[in-house]
Amino acid sequence: MLQKHTGIALALLTLPLMPVSAGAVDKPGLILAENFQAASHLADFWISEKLDGIRAYWDGQNLITRNGNVIHAPDWFLKNLPVSPLDGELWAGRGQFARLLSTVSKDSPIDSEWQSVKYMVFDLPSHLGTFDERKQALQSLIKPLNPNHVQAVKQFKVASQTALSDHLSVITAKGGEGLMLHRGSSLYQAQRSYDLQKLKKAQDAEARVLAHLPAKGKYKGMMGSLLVETENGIRFRIGSGFDMTDRLQPPPVGSVITYRYRGTTKNNIPRFASYLRLKEQI
Repeated sequence: MLQKHTGIALALLTLPLMPVSAGAVDKPGLILAENFQAASHLADFWISEKLDGIRAYWDGQNLITRNGNVIHAPDWFLKNLPVSPLDGELWAGRGQFARLLSTVSKDSPIDSEWQSVKYMVFDLPSHLGTFDERKQALQSLIKPLNPNHVQAVKQFKVASQTALSDHLSVITAKGGEGLMLHRGSSLYQAQRSYDLQKLKKAQDAEARVLAHLPAKGKYKGMMGSLLVETENGIRFRIGSGFDMTDRLQPPPVGSVITYRYRGTTKNNIPRFASYLRLKEQI
């Protein structure tokens, strides 16, 4: 059975990826987050929930993914968006990433599916002020728009590392991914920056699938684990985090997956690595 489904997966790998739009545009210049570094001046940062969604840049006409593909959203979803650029996340709720990806990847949007999607906006890329100023301008811009599906991401501050950890625990317990920290005095930079940091209880990273390893016991005849390789050449196995569908139709050899882990060994092997999902392809 594994051989059959592995063959299907390999065949799928040779098919061209379905584009989100008829043609790609230039990749938007976005600020990207670094992993959290213990901050001695937490009061300088605004805190928000890290949303498990799809990054979406509004250029005044289209919603565009990080990879430069136009997302086909319904006309009513885009109707009241401003002409000024927005940086945000399409989000369908905690733990709903797979359903969201299915919704936004369609060339012909289905209204009933988009009813559960929100555009959570967290920045104004073309604004020349600091994040403190951009945050205030964003609130003023979004509030009069009226549609419930367009919202400014809630930002708050904490007074201590303990308070930050408490907020992280609450969000994680509710099924959230973690927290984002944005330095209030920072300008918008289209690059990876410590002015924007992500804080999670578990780290995640990407690796390329090298092979499907057969299972034993109750999963005999299916995929038991993946042999993967990081961009630094570290090879290891991932055997947890899969549901039955993943084991019957594992991520294709050659594809890139996202996995979750907790620290590394002395040989830089990720500890307690667990499969999360195929890397976002849109």
